[in-house]
Amino acid sequence: MFPLDVREGDEFSLDLQHAQRLRQSAERVRAQLNPRFQILHERAGTFRISNVIGTIDLGGGALIHVSPKVPTSTDWVAAATWLLTGSEDIEVAGQRRAGTSSLHRNLLEALARIYLTRLQRAYRQDGPIVLMERVSRTLPYLHGKLDVTRWARAAAWRPHMFPVSRTELAQDNPYTRGLMHVADRLAHISADPTVRNGLHTVSRDLSAGLPLSSRPVAPSTLLALPEQWKAYEPAWSLAKAILTRTSLFGASGSLTGVGLAIEAWPLLETLLAKTLADFQKVERASGHTYTYRMQGSVPLLTPTGGAPQRSFSPEPDGRLFRDGQLLATFEAKYARFDGSVPSREHIYQCLSTAAACGSSTAVLVYPDKFLPMSWNVSGFQSHPSRLIAIGLDMFNWPPPSGAASRAAQVMAALSGGVASSVQLVAA
Repeated sequence: MFPLDVREGDEFSLDLQHAQRLRQSAERVRAQLNPRFQILHERAGTFRISNVIGTIDLGGGALIHVSPKVPTSTDWVAAATWLLTGSEDIEVAGQRRAGTSSLHRNLLEALARIYLTRLQRAYRQDGPIVLMERVSRTLPYLHGKLDVTRWARAAAWRPHMFPVSRTELAQDNPYTRGLMHVADRLAHISADPTVRNGLHTVSRDLSAGLPLSSRPVAPSTLLALPEQWKAYEPAWSLAKAILTRTSLFGASGSLTGVGLAIEAWPLLETLLAKTLADFQKVERASGHTYTYRMQGSVPLLTPTGGAPQRSFSPEPDGRLFRDGQLLATFEAKYARFDGSVPSREHIYQCLSTAAACGSSTAVLVYPDKFLPMSWNVSGFQSHPSRLIAIGLDMFNWPPPSGAASRAAQVMAALSGGVASSVQLVAA
């Protein structure tokens, strides 16, 4: 029965023992990830996992591998990992866009291998991350810059104690602590002994013999790497993604824990950001200046009375500008598109947000693969006057025809080159 491969959103059955373990794991996911949507659904003895993809460890070697609910390529893990890192276009488990390698069907193992490769490469190049910090000490000997004022105040009864400030090696810094934490957790849940031993070894080497704090790594401490440690940027990028968006590791030694699960909908927003960034680059030769903005609230409802009335400001997932003028607003919807018309909720949210922004074009972005579709909109005084649905083929790897293909798809849709155009009346 195990490992059990399921598709996100599809129903499956478990025996009583594993069913209870799945409920416990889902509760840990909820507590750690604080997801926007419900993860586990149960009905008449069957279960359905939604809004996460990856590997769930039920303990005792029982693993559930959750694949995306939308059609994917044979190597969807590589596509998901590419979107997870978000900030760089580098190899995914040994595979570059133009290269070939074995398929990666397990997100957990793929991430562990990628992380080990990046961390080993950085350590071989630059050694451990050792930072210098300015500290104050009171010592029985003079070593550092003496604080004469403080020493003189107590010199009559403690002339042998010297308050000094000096530069020391930082024994605990968020970079080393974060890198080691991710290495240890991935090693604990990796089934590959080579990867597991490699991660333990590089984690030990990173510590450089210094005692490190066992405090958990808070996301607020995940700062940009200092310039002198840029060799660690690929590993640090993945570590931050895991710590901030996918921190679902079971505790060390726990019989039942979560392997590695990722909320899928933020990956679609990452893909939208990549697409708009590529659009900006591709259209530089057009004679126009294109810029984009992700998130950011815009006022829609302003109360006319006092409390308990409150204002409401939607946040468009993306906005595209041409020569400083708003061209289109974008809403990313991690859902299946039926190919005929978007759902009522998607339509209303997208159109009302576009109206609040004063945009003439509202765009719905889906993870599926389909030709762009367009509808004329009535009832908003031309702001918006058009609704477009675009499928970005989210889990296809390598990216279709290079990074610029999705940007070209958006350009064609905004220019009117879409599969169909019908009337859509706001009601």
